[in-house]
Amino acid sequence: MIRKKKFYFIATLAGILIVTGGCGQKPLTVADLSNVDQMALTSESGGTFLEKDQNSESENILMPTSLCAMDKVSNSIICYATTGKISAEFQAPGIDSSDPTRIQIIENLADSTQSPMVVYHAWKPDQALLYSENGNVRAIKETGTFLAVAGGPASPVIAYSEAAYANGISYSRMFAGIPKSLVEAEPFFDLEDKTTSLALLPVSVESTGEKVKKVWFTQTTWVMGGEDLVYPFNRGLNVFDFATGQIIQILDYSRNFKGLSPDHSLAGSMDFNLAGNQSVKIDNLLTGGQVYFSLDSASDRGAGNVVFNYDGKLAAWQEASGSRVVEPSTFETRIQLGEISKGEIIHDIQTGELEAVLGWQAVSYINSVGWFNNHLLVIEVRGSSRDAAALVLFDTKTGKLTKFCEGSSVGFLYQ
Repeated sequence: MIRKKKFYFIATLAGILIVTGGCGQKPLTVADLSNVDQMALTSESGGTFLEKDQNSESENILMPTSLCAMDKVSNSIICYATTGKISAEFQAPGIDSSDPTRIQIIENLADSTQSPMVVYHAWKPDQALLYSENGNVRAIKETGTFLAVAGGPASPVIAYSEAAYANGISYSRMFAGIPKSLVEAEPFFDLEDKTTSLALLPVSVESTGEKVKKVWFTQTTWVMGGEDLVYPFNRGLNVFDFATGQIIQILDYSRNFKGLSPDHSLAGSMDFNLAGNQSVKIDNLLTGGQVYFSLDSASDRGAGNVVFNYDGKLAAWQEASGSRVVEPSTFETRIQLGEISKGEIIHDIQTGELEAVLGWQAVSYINSVGWFNNHLLVIEVRGSSRDAAALVLFDTKTGKLTKFCEGSSVGFLYQ
């Protein structure tokens, strides 16, 4: 475990900010992350946007075998194979949400005897971060300051963060490891934010077996918002490298982070300044190439939840318009799907189409939650009642929408 460090800047290399540190216990501050002008991927011209399959074999791309959904009635998580057959089921007593930042399914492909498990936050009987394995539920930590959890495809390792606010200062810290090791773990990184009240938000984890290699993270708004806040503000994108103890800044503070591809080669973002360019920007983190997708003219509330397919050719995201706090509600969502190499919108999916597929009188919300494979986009659909939820597959080859299962998405299985 890498202990807390005192950090300072040492270099900017190829446009990427690198932070490192020596011994000490002083937390990193926002000033440490923001006082260098040259950041990653800020060139407007960009580089060549190579498609990933030009550099890697498609058979080496890890893709899911099952899609998992939360069943509100039984308080359990049910995973379905592509055939629709149940492949796994987890009990999750006390689970508070299917929000992907509050739940993570983990598995170890290197150990076929180890069952998958689910890590999740619960409010009752006490606030705690729990994990469920083979029907047994254990606590990682009782905490009233839990913020978010993240993992990686088929990885047994997670990262989670806590956040607290006192005397005008936002305090946050991150932990990483396998669930059992986190019971008594120390944070590997902590942050004090006196200026923007942002908190550390883990995005993804890289690991070799049960050893943490890297944690990708952003800084998010968490002490502000309200009922009508649609998308959180996620400032920049960084990587903590456990081998070196360095923090590498990938997207600078001018970017509002929106999504990362499964192999960490593509990142979606928008201008953090609401008066700036509010197109969805895709950065190729390998080549420096960039492409922009304009939002629909009706999408006055912005966009979020950018999800990439596994060969890096397609990206999907949610756009929003209207308000949820007026009567009657004017809030609407849609899914846009773009072909990355051309910078073209190729599909625009609206709520009316989902109403027809599901036979519902009204759809209140649709969201892009991930990809089952390179051509099947998973869309979460919410109805007018609180517990009405279903997962629908959109086939980019045929343009057809098909109901897959009931429930809200909580992730994938890969074995």
